[in-house]
Amino acid sequence: MELEKERLKRVARVHALRDRIAEWAARDRPAELRAGIRRYLGPQEPDESLVMQGVAFALIAPPPGGTSPIDRYREAAGKLSRADRAVLAAWGDAWFSVCVILAVDPGVGLRLEDVVTGRQVDVLERSASHQVLAGEWLACFLMPVQGGIELEGTSILLEDSTRLPAVQAYLRELRERGLDPAEVPAATSRAFAWAVIQAVHDIQRTPNYQNFDGHPIEIITATLTATWSEVRRATASWEDAVEDQGTVDLMGRHEPTLNGPLVLATFHHEGGQRVTLSVNSRQRLAQVLSLWETRVGSPLGTAEEVVRPTESDPAGPVLLMDSSLQGAESIERAGADFWANWLDLPLGGLDGLTPRQAVSAGRVAEVRALLPTDQWQQMSRSLRDGLDL
Repeated sequence: MELEKERLKRVARVHALRDRIAEWAARDRPAELRAGIRRYLGPQEPDESLVMQGVAFALIAPPPGGTSPIDRYREAAGKLSRADRAVLAAWGDAWFSVCVILAVDPGVGLRLEDVVTGRQVDVLERSASHQVLAGEWLACFLMPVQGGIELEGTSILLEDSTRLPAVQAYLRELRERGLDPAEVPAATSRAFAWAVIQAVHDIQRTPNYQNFDGHPIEIITATLTATWSEVRRATASWEDAVEDQGTVDLMGRHEPTLNGPLVLATFHHEGGQRVTLSVNSRQRLAQVLSLWETRVGSPLGTAEEVVRPTESDPAGPVLLMDSSLQGAESIERAGADFWANWLDLPLGGLDGLTPRQAVSAGRVAEVRALLPTDQWQQMSRSLRDGLDL
């Protein structure tokens, strides 16, 4: 009971000191504080809760080429109580990390692993331990407090699509400074926070789905001027066309990761003589129309095109409608084949390397960022022979 009372007093002290520093920073360098909040928010619509999170983030993360408001306050504040000096000292020792949550003890804390260094820490955290799950990723500030470690300020829950950009931004900061990941000063690591959050915002703004040809994916359904009878008659002699129950798949090259050919496009019989053509990129549509004209001797007209853009996903070619355009069941089967061969698939997010090659080159954190935790555990077992994971 006494320990809990002491903890609550310390939490209240931290919040009160943070509020004083925020008021001081708003007077000292108001434009800089506002810019920090805007950088934190990125494309998100601001509300009171997000703005307060942005303030907490901006107080501890040094702006590019500068010092954080917390560091400046410690130098400018003059006489402080011993308790406030202890909090400021702890803030000064806080470091920024991209972590995976290994375990959650609700109401007590989290076990985290830094995905760059492999360092594991137990974190005391009451509220977040009720809100997160093992296997999720955080970009967070970690602060040593009375022999333990706590989360400080605002933690960012990294979605699947933002993990690789976040890790790569952190690694880029290390390279540019010529730093060993295991020896980064705490204050320097806190400066990495802005690069990481910028990378997260960039991927949120710019969807990055690609098909196996490396083209940005747009799901396009084009209504054709040709009739179903004309499509069947034209494609009947094509070796790369497969008719099946009201559809004609136009097959492309053999793709080892799919254990067979990928599907360039699918002609759909929509009833009567109406036909639509489904493709997953502008380039594929142009390719199919050109192929038709070459083989048939006349252009294939489109009366209407409906485009459905995709949402963001991890950088690099991904499996989306490349295995088949005929429904979820075939996509699920192709997905199993995809993961079975994933280690040897060149990925744009890894600069054209396969995951196996990237791990051999020491880019373990980046490969890990592309995989769900359970998939990583399975894949890493396949990579252990001869590799230090």
